[in-house]
Amino acid sequence: MLHCRLLRSPHPHAMIEAIDASRAAQHPGVHLVLTGKDFPYSFGILPVTQDEYPLAPDHVRYVGDPVAAVIGRDEQTATEALALIEVKYRPLKTISSPEEALKNPEPRIHDYGEQGNIHRLQAF
Repeated sequence: MLHCRLLRSPHPHAMIEAIDASRAAQHPGVHLVLTGKDFPYSFGILPVTQDEYPLAPDHVRYVGDPVAAVIGRDEQTATEALALIEVKYRPLKTISSPEEALKNPEPRIHDYGEQGNIHRLQAF
């Protein structure tokens, strides 16, 4: 049995500028290290999940967004290898309310939508 551990973003909103997983891949007992670049296609099927990926390829949108996975012979090995992955982030402005989203069309949280950070306009 193999074990998987996920490396998660410490930032609420950021661009991933670089990931160096070479040391983790060379760690004894590690079978595989994956990053978002290994999953180039989104898997979202609903309009609100069009840009959802198993591992963030270049843009994290919440604290805990997964950016890398390590598969190792046991949980301890996978955990040790996570600490060897270096990620360079460029933090972006955090948008934490609907009012902020209306006032700040950039930086965009998602790639879809016609008006900045407004997902959909609905008149009642």
